[in-house]
Amino acid sequence: MSRHVIPNAPGSPDQRVTTVGWDAPLTTFFAMAFDGDDEVFWLGMMPREIPTLGALTEALEPHHVAVPDDVLHQLLADKHSEGDRSDNVGRRLVDAILAEQNGGASDV
Repeated sequence: MSRHVIPNAPGSPDQRVTTVGWDAPLTTFFAMAFDGDDEVFWLGMMPREIPTLGALTEALEPHHVAVPDDVLHQLLADKHSEGDRSDNVGRRLVDAILAEQNGGASDV
């Protein structure tokens, strides 16, 4: 999993930390912001939730956060180098739990 600190939204408190990255087991980009221990937002927590950089930038628009171009390039490199690790025990467990919550069957 990669993780990059990016600039906060304009007017954010000084203690805010905003990060983005690639989560290979969940096969998704993610973004999160915290004010100290308080979560401001956390996107990309579900499998395949944010599969592209375009989807990431779109998901961040309501939060007024822009990912710098150099970080976008690094995220793409992260996705290429880390790939898709969705075929692992943890991911299969997450998929089974989600399927059960949604009333579907799972083969785990």
